[in-house]
Parts: sequence; C-alpha cells; structure tokens
Amino acid sequence: MMRTMMRASALACLLATSAFAQQPNSSVETHYARYRAAIERGDVHDAESAATAALDASRQRDGDGGHTATLAYNLALVRIDDGRAGEAIEPATLALRIAEAGSASGLDPLLARLAFGQAQLAISPEQGASSLANALSDAAQRTDLDDRAFRAAAALGTWALEREQYEVARVAWAQAVAHVRGQAPADILARERARTAQAVAMIAEHAANERAAARDQAYALLSDSMDALYPFAIEQMANGEITPFQAAYAEAAGWRAYGRATYTPRELVRQTDLQGRAVCETYWSGGSGVAALLQGAFDGRTGVGVFRIIIDDAGRIVSIDTAFATPPQDFSTSITPHLARLRARRASGAEPGCLMPQVIFQTIVFVGVLR
Repeated sequence: MMRTMMRASALACLLATSAFAQQPNSSVETHYARYRAAIERGDVHDAESAATAALDASRQRDGDGGHTATLAYNLALVRIDDGRAGEAIEPATLALRIAEAGSASGLDPLLARLAFGQAQLAISPEQGASSLANALSDAAQRTDLDDRAFRAAAALGTWALEREQYEVARVAWAQAVAHVRGQAPADILARERARTAQAVAMIAEHAANERAAARDQAYALLSDSMDALYPFAIEQMANGEITPFQAAYAEAAGWRAYGRATYTPRELVRQTDLQGRAVCETYWSGGSGVAALLQGAFDGRTGVGVFRIIIDDAGRIVSIDTAFATPPQDFSTSITPHLARLRARRASGAEPGCLMPQVIFQTIVFVGVLR
C-alpha cells in the first residue's frame, strides 16, 4: 500500500519534469536516483533519507531555483503518507513558498497547498483545516489532482469527525468521494469508505432530529455504498479473516441501521456476486427466543453490531465474527453463542436459480437508534 501511495503521489510531479533527468550527474541526481529506487521498493526510511539529501544538495547548488520546490514537496509527501504529517511542515512550507513565487519552480502551487494544509493540520489544526478547505475548494474541478485531493480531503474529514465538527466533515468527505472516479476494486473501496464517512457526518450533524431530511439522505448514501460493496464483501479469504471489503460493508450496514430516519423505507435490492449472478434472499430459522436473549445480553445499552456469519452448504453456521460495532464491543461471549443457534434458509420468494451465499451479514440494533 505504501509503495502504491508513494508512486502515485511523490513521483508524479518530479517525473513530469524531463529536464531534471537530462541534467548531468550531480549529488542531487544521485540522491534522487536513490530516492526513486526506495520508492519502488516501498522503503520509506531510505526514501526519506534520500529525499532529504536530494533537497539539501539542491538548495546548496540552486538555492530556491532548479528543482528545489519539487524536491521539498517530495520529502513532505513521504512524511505525510507515512502518517507523520507534522514532520512535513518545514519542507511543505518551503515547497509552497517557492511554488507560489513563480511558475519556474516546476511545482503546481495547488499541489503544494494541499500538502502544506495536511502538514499544518497536524500542528495548527484550526489553521490547517482552513488552509485545506480552501485548497480543496480550488481543487474541485482538477481531475489531474484527484489522488492528492482525495488524501487531503480524507485527512480533513477524519480530523473534523474526531472533533465533532460535522459540517466540515460532511463537506470534506463529499469532496473525497468526488475525487475517486475509477472503477477498479481499490477505487470502489476508497470511494465507498469515504461515502460512509460522509453519511456518518450527516447523521451526527442532525442527531437531535431523527426525522431530518439529511438523515434520509444519509440512509440513501449508505444503501448505495452497501450495494457497491456487497459483491466484494461475500468473497472470502482463505484464512477466514475479515476482508477490507467486508469491514467496509459492515460499517455501512451498521450506520444505516443505527442512524436511519424514522420514516425512511427499507427497500430490498437484488444482490449479485462479482460474476453478476443473483444471490438468494435468506432468512434465519431456529431463532425462537433469540431476539430477547440478544437484547438482554446487550445490558440495556444503545448500539449496533454487524456480524459476518459464514455458513456451509446446508445453511449451518461455521463461524461468527463481529465485523463492526458502535460503540465498540466484544460480543464473543454475550452475543455470538445465541446467534450460533440459527440456521440460514433460502427465502421462498428468492429468485429462481439464485446463488445461496456462504457469507451473510446480520445487523442487530440494540435498544434504539442514535440520538
């Protein structure tokens, strides 16, 4: 993952500057070559070391000219994408100052602003949030900046959710969604996770009014995310671990159940697998009294749990795992023994020739909905 992130971001600007590669060998070029090799290996430590050396050599040789701005930007991104955004403030500030001084820097000023905003968010959150919001607004129509704009929007959205600034979070996550345009599995996963976060911000923003239209809109967003993620979510890993798609699907399902507007209709949507085959609707048998046991096990608290249940060809439960819970809970002794009594059956109205799923997600809301 880190190799992909670093390739897609840190190299993009520098590799586009062909003049750099055409210059005679120097300490700048030598360090840059080592930096590129480290990027290819996914070696963050060596990439940072080489990027630092290349920047120092460029500043010594060219001052603020040459490729100093781009080299500073690269160093900033290595640190930002390694989860150390605060440590990126110095090179990000340098890159921004040079980029905004003139076009000769070779660095797009808006890219520099996005990187600077992420770094600033880590050390001066309110100022950084403002910087990022402004940069993201300017990047809205820049499809060439989608990768960095997505990461910047996700950083702002995450920060805002954690600090309960729900309007900021909603806008930021909507921007993140808009910057994922591909249809590869990784694109779908990133987009739907962002869409789920956008919906969560909307639910929280209108927590006092469960009949708010925004809650209805959030429910629709979460339903769309579930539909997009489902074909991937019913695929299993050989080791039985919960996959990223399963975790994302469960989170969307959990929030949809937890934050649903009271008047929002529940619609049944035809589900398919990755090959487009219809997946059977199912129901649980053997559940007499299970609902009361589940409510009692949750001890009167409000919350939701989404369970990934693996079944065999006869519908018997093979394993039960908690894929999502809010608030976080350990259901291994309180809930899963009761669920294990159930058996999956094909619904009588299921589409003829449908595929009986071996992965079923069961959402259970305890006591009430989010207030």
